[in-house]
Amino acid sequence: MFFLFLLICLLLVIGACLIVVGFLWKSKKKLRSTGLIICCVPLAFLAISSILITLFDFLKHKPDRAELVGEYQITEVTNLKFDKATYDHYKLVLKADSTFSLTATPYVTICDTGRYELDYSFSGNELAFQCGRGYHLVHLERRFGGFRIEFISGDPDSEQSIYFEKKKSKN
Repeated sequence: MFFLFLLICLLLVIGACLIVVGFLWKSKKKLRSTGLIICCVPLAFLAISSILITLFDFLKHKPDRAELVGEYQITEVTNLKFDKATYDHYKLVLKADSTFSLTATPYVTICDTGRYELDYSFSGNELAFQCGRGYHLVHLERRFGGFRIEFISGDPDSEQSIYFEKKKSKN
């Protein structure tokens, strides 16, 4: 990383020197344009890097407990026999006091009420629903501008999942 920083600084200094020399000697227009190109390369690299880092952070935003609070409904079911017309009948509510309620949902084998915990130390199992003494781990799938909660049914390799997304407020 230090080497990259050093290289960018070196290119900027060399480009600036060529521009100054080009202006001092009026007949050296080609030297000025070469200096300008040499200066623009690291500046363009820095601009593109900044944009990509910002975009990556936006895509991988990890919601905190306050952002989780709300009412969720099913938005997608993969590789399971599930009537799409009934998606809005199933609700998951996460409350600010770390409790949840879930309407009985086919293929989701957790209790109707209990507590939830958010923990990013385990990739793929960021959200835990506690029912009595047991826990049911689920995945927070981060998406462009948001996230959804993925309940995996059966074997994780079967790609059988039910996705809940936060309901949009009607404001």
